[in-house]
Amino acid sequence: MRAAQADAGRTRRRLDAARLQPGRENADAKARRYLAEGRLQVLEAGPAVVRATCRGDGHVYRLGWWHGRWGCTCPAVTERCCHLLALRLVVVER
Repeated sequence: MRAAQADAGRTRRRLDAARLQPGRENADAKARRYLAEGRLQVLEAGPAVVRATCRGDGHVYRLGWWHGRWGCTCPAVTERCCHLLALRLVVVER
């Protein structure tokens, strides 16, 4: 009986702690935050090339548009990294 009550108490505390932790920030929100914090620096913007740096959480990444595609030196495996999203917000016409 006591073991079941102790397990129930631990489970309840874990669930309460999970509810108190904020959700993970998505890439779009992080991109906008990076812009608001001044972390993006556009070095060059032209019709064939865009070069920039972005200070991420702990590292500075090189990113831009070259050779007909977007790229970033961060470890993300998609073109939807927060650094590229921030850059596209300021250089891509809508």
